[in-house]
Parts: sequence; C-alpha cells; structure tokens
Amino acid sequence: MSESAGASPRSASDRLSIGTLQRVAPLLDCVSERAGWNHCIDIVSRLADADVAVALEFLGDDRAIARSASSRLDLTPGTTFSVSPQSQVGYMRGVEDVVISNDLEREDRFIPESVLVDIGVASSMGVRFGLPDEQFGLVSVHSMHPGYFDASDAAALRALRPVFSTALSRMRTWDAVELNARIDPLTGLMNRSSIMHE
Repeated sequence: MSESAGASPRSASDRLSIGTLQRVAPLLDCVSERAGWNHCIDIVSRLADADVAVALEFLGDDRAIARSASSRLDLTPGTTFSVSPQSQVGYMRGVEDVVISNDLEREDRFIPESVLVDIGVASSMGVRFGLPDEQFGLVSVHSMHPGYFDASDAAALRALRPVFSTALSRMRTWDAVELNARIDPLTGLMNRSSIMHE
C-alpha cells in the first residue's frame, strides 16, 4: 500500500508528541515565574481540551496560593486559601500520581471543590509536582462532561510533570537572581546599579 505524496507516515501518537512539544516550547522561553505558571495552564488546557484549568502552589502549612486559572473560574492569582485534607485539592496534594475523577457528584475519595461544582464541572484530573525548597505545585484540568478524562490524558499529564517542575524551578531561581542584582540583601533597598539605571 503506497502513501500519497502529501500524506505523513507518522502515527497519531507521533503527531500528538510533536504538538505537545510545540506547546511546551514557549514555557521554556518564559522570562518570569508568573508567565511560566500561565503557560503551564495553557499547555494542559489545550492538551486535554479542558473547560477549566488551575495551577496552585502548596505553602508549607495547610494553605495554597493560586498561581494561574482559566478565565472561567473566579480565582485570582495570588489568592491564598486553606486546604482541608478531605478536599479535592488536599487529596491531590497527598497523591504522587495523576488523580482522575470522572464523576465529581459520586466521588468518595474527597470532597469536590465547591468553586468547581458551582460552575458545573463534572470531571477533574490533576497532578502535583515538585518545586524548590520542598514545595509542591498542582496543575489540574476540569470538564463539564462526566467521564471526560482517560488513561491517555493521564499519561500526557504525567509526562509533563517533570517539565513543569524543572521550568518553574529555573524561573524561580532566575527571578531570585534578578532581584538580588537590584536589591541589597542586607538593607532591602535598591543598590547603586539599580539607582543608576532608573
């Protein structure tokens, strides 16, 4: 069986891999951590064709901070909130692998987040990943349709976990280096070089 001149011999999974790499490339070029979190949300939202996407960072205690969220969700980046161990976010924090819930109404492992249920989310998928100083981030995608996420979605999210971890860790380090180049660490004031460039 011969292929036509314009047909690609690649399989669907190869095309998905190329498409995924094309989506990940801008993340590697981000100039700030905030832009990096936004790119993470964009990547997973497009990859899973999700209705809602959220990125959180867990703080050292039982709190989390919103880092990025799709516009459909009323969650402002920088908002800090408590995380109950019984909640959906609390459950995902304690699991090292991808968590899928394809029917939030019948979920018995955790209490679904009300902010998601209130807008009609029926399915969720998320994964935590490492950040510097033994912190963790969480990226999750959500759909209004029950049974939306499957094993291939989980595999894609699992594969992206180390990419998100490495990229955001690098950006956090770079942001700290830039801050230290402008601010005197002892006094907290702008240093001479920063004043001269103002």
